[in-house]
Amino acid sequence: IEKYMKQYTRQELEDICIQYDIPCAPINTIEEALKDPQSKSRKVLQKSKYTTTLSSPLQHIKKIK
Repeated sequence: IEKYMKQYTRQELEDICIQYDIPCAPINTIEEALKDPQSKSRKVLQKSKYTTTLSSPLQHIKKIK
């Protein structure tokens, strides 16, 4: 699989999957995730004095009673 996938860009692979109705989504790098507007709107950016990081998306899961 790796050999096959290495011949395409991430966008090309996504386009192939979409063409065949295969559910897919790219996996962002940390840098891409930090710049993604959805990260800000979901309030997953944690800013400190020196850097910005992503908090766990699990913080948004509600406990089932």
